[in-house]
Amino acid sequence: MHTLRRAILTIGALVLAIPGALLHPASADSQPWTFQRIQNYPFASDYDLKKVNSACSHLRQQLSTQLGNKQTPERKSAQAFLDEVQAFTDTSNRPGEAYSIEDFATSEDKAIVRLRDEVKLSPPPGGAILRLYDRKETMPHSIRALFPEGTGGVTRWRRYCAVWAGDKSEQEIADTSSHELAHAYIASCLGDDAGRLPRWFHEGAALYLSEGKEQYYTSTENQSRLSYAPRDYNEYRLVFAYMAQKYGAPAVARFIRSSVLRKSVAEPLQTITDYTDYADLRADALAWSQRQKRGYALAAVGLVVGGSAFFWIIGRRRSRRIERALALVEEARVLARTGLTAQALENLSLARRVEPYAASVRLAVQLAEREIGLTQRFA
Repeated sequence: MHTLRRAILTIGALVLAIPGALLHPASADSQPWTFQRIQNYPFASDYDLKKVNSACSHLRQQLSTQLGNKQTPERKSAQAFLDEVQAFTDTSNRPGEAYSIEDFATSEDKAIVRLRDEVKLSPPPGGAILRLYDRKETMPHSIRALFPEGTGGVTRWRRYCAVWAGDKSEQEIADTSSHELAHAYIASCLGDDAGRLPRWFHEGAALYLSEGKEQYYTSTENQSRLSYAPRDYNEYRLVFAYMAQKYGAPAVARFIRSSVLRKSVAEPLQTITDYTDYADLRADALAWSQRQKRGYALAAVGLVVGGSAFFWIIGRRRSRRIERALALVEEARVLARTGLTAQALENLSLARRVEPYAASVRLAVQLAEREIGLTQRFA
């Protein structure tokens, strides 16, 4: 995920570097088409997409008129920005591509609904453009460049979202889309101050609001696929889950709202959670996760002793066992990366005992063992 801080600084430099090319109106519109206006344009319809797309064409022409053949870093960055925006605002129907405009005030996306109803952040005007692509090959070049290996979704310039659907399950596509829309909503509320909030807040809030999972399992006739969230995302997800467990969901909602309104996490964190430092919050969240793991171990022992009858008595479903086993696998990967190899292998053994039959668990354990082996090899 590209940070908004870098985006804002880049665009700010461009506005200062080429003011004549950017501050003249591109059409009869009464407002000038600045880069800042394009970043935060309140999309409501295809007409708005076409309007911004046309403005970018005019700005491109103005750059050529004023700078001629002169190539500067600022011009190259400006052209790259215009390429991106035009790809995002293209209204033509290409194979393997779909788009929608998600109005912040009316969208039924789960993260947006929670931001309105739970967090009680007033929706910014208009909405965001969300584009879905079946394959990376169908993406315009300027958007494909935003998807390095392992990237499933991006949010650019506050209101421009793209998701690579690929071979993902419907649930993973929905959660990823919701995650990016949460970024768009919060960034649109913050405007130029989005970069003042730390990455752990932006990503943790988006994961919490979209209910994103650590792992997604997709099975088709031809293959089985297990996808992992990026490594640091699991830490941020854990921190917000811990806050919800310790202080309750309403407190987390107040924390998100206050942080956005104050454009800072420092005071809301201390006032609502009693923590003055993210490192302490993270440490307690990890300790809480370890206690959960011991609970999983007790459940696993009970499963081995009592068999399936015990499991049905306590009302646990097979999907819950799989979720627990996958959580143990993910924690094993985290432990291995911090050098706790023995505990990581213990986790994997425990995961097998919790759910020895599910293909998703077996695949997750195998991938984790391979990763741990490579870690030991190159340590």
